[in-house]
Amino acid sequence: MKTQLGRMVTFESGDITEEEAALYDRQIRLWGLDAQKRLRSARVLLIHMGGLGAEVAKNLILAGVKSLTMLDPNPVTSSEASCQFFVPSEQIGANRAEVSVERAQRLNPMVSVTAEKTPSTELTEEQVARYDVLVATGCPDSELTRLNALCRRRGVLFLAGDVYGFYGFMFADLGRHEFAEEVPVLARPSGEPAQKRPRTEQPESRTVKRTLQFTPLEDALGVDWNAEDRRKTLRRTSDVYFIMRVLQAFRAEEGRRPLATSADTDAARLLALRDSLKGLPTDKVGDAFTR
Repeated sequence: MKTQLGRMVTFESGDITEEEAALYDRQIRLWGLDAQKRLRSARVLLIHMGGLGAEVAKNLILAGVKSLTMLDPNPVTSSEASCQFFVPSEQIGANRAEVSVERAQRLNPMVSVTAEKTPSTELTEEQVARYDVLVATGCPDSELTRLNALCRRRGVLFLAGDVYGFYGFMFADLGRHEFAEEVPVLARPSGEPAQKRPRTEQPESRTVKRTLQFTPLEDALGVDWNAEDRRKTLRRTSDVYFIMRVLQAFRAEEGRRPLATSADTDAARLLALRDSLKGLPTDKVGDAFTR
């Protein structure tokens, strides 16, 4: 049997074994057997094994995906050895993805966990097409938009995110995504006052099929917030969105996050980037975020 999830993405969903049913019993009760079948056939590519990447990998492996490929060309640093829980402390200088495999695999022997050292910038459309889901962390906006475009052309689900101290973001592009939603059904008047009806009476609901068309990252980042038709949206948009744009611009320019060891210099650069980014409403980003 095949189950459809998202635009052009088809997962094989054969019977779950007794061993799998026992291991995933709690989550099957939470989101259902069909969802678990789709998870156990999903091939996931995870880009960069920093602190956030390790947390994502842990959750995917425990959830029971078919396979997880961790892609990262970077070496382990001393700071990562203390916050990336898959990395042995004595492996400083080794490849982050490769040294994460052993501990990651221990979480769930039913998931195939592998490592690749190829830089994400060298990934081709054909390589991306080998996966059902791509999760990108630690990438500048230009690389995220490139990967997102590759995924859209091949029907691969795309998710991206990053963390900068107190600030973080998550983006999802599931293409044309179909889902079911329960909606309440208005009860017909019974002739009896509402306050006299039994309180034990459960409200009726029905399941409705919905379709959602996701926006590509390039369009999401290309919004001109100074345009007249964006003013109402601007008032409802969190300041953190604009702060993240500045932090992502810093990553693209410096190839790293802002550091405590260079706080003054980095703060000055962040403010300069804030003032130079096209279409960014500077009044939404005060100076305090650099702290």
